[in-house]
Amino acid sequence: MQNKIKYEPLDNVSISFDDTFADDERIIPQLRGAEHNHYHNVFEIILSVESSKNIVCLDDVPYPILTNQMILIAPNSNHRIDYEPASRYMRYVLHFSLPYVDSLLKTLDGTAPVLDFSNFETRIITLNNKEFSNACALFANLLKCYRLFNRANTSVNELSLRLNLANTLVSIHKFYSTSRTQDIKHSSTDSQFKDIVTYLNENFTQQITLEMLSSKFFMSKPYISHKFRDVTGVTFIEYLHYLRIAESQRLLSGGNVDVSRIYEMCGFNNTQHFYRTFKKLVGMSPGAYSKIAHVLREDNGNL
Repeated sequence: MQNKIKYEPLDNVSISFDDTFADDERIIPQLRGAEHNHYHNVFEIILSVESSKNIVCLDDVPYPILTNQMILIAPNSNHRIDYEPASRYMRYVLHFSLPYVDSLLKTLDGTAPVLDFSNFETRIITLNNKEFSNACALFANLLKCYRLFNRANTSVNELSLRLNLANTLVSIHKFYSTSRTQDIKHSSTDSQFKDIVTYLNENFTQQITLEMLSSKFFMSKPYISHKFRDVTGVTFIEYLHYLRIAESQRLLSGGNVDVSRIYEMCGFNNTQHFYRTFKKLVGMSPGAYSKIAHVLREDNGNL
């Protein structure tokens, strides 16, 4: 049964930082499969600081949420997030209306020709290590300005908030224009293909091949490959790697599992393949990621 789509009007600007487990009592209604489809009258930008086994559904098409990713959601776009029970996630969520900041964007020296948010499309961006660190710093500073404005709603604090928002959006637009992006296809998917995606989401730690999926779901290998590329914007193997790396991020962040054992727990055949894939998708080695995640968690706890 298809979820009803709910309209959620929001203010001109808001930003929050979440660092919690998906079964935390504060977000019980948002456990996996329970969050409703919805859309906003404003732009939504999600910066994933840490994520494991959580899925963003854009027009009912599922995409795994990885650390180092920025999810750009245009106004009036149908979306929801499916949370895996007992999984931890850290993220910034920014909402803003274009009229609130458009005049400042147009007056920023040298940026007016490229800052065309009117043609902004829903997209997933994978940031490299440098871009990710820069984005975290921008969002953390914007969050401080937002909290200060909420404590004291003065013209000075509002101007500071708008300026910081504008500067943040300038950088986001650069990420949007130059980074490795995953375009979101707005085509519908049949139930059989959704069954394949669900199977992968639940069994990605096992050894899975196109041959296996072809036999199990009675679909040809070329058709499955084409469908993955057409619907998700990535290949079958890339999607499988996204899921496995997201699981490895969860294990690394916990700090209770030996790095040498993580690769096989996530479905990789050897450490070399795991390290190479992790660095390609996350932009850093597993060891470096573990250290940075710990530092970011401590820094954001002091905001």
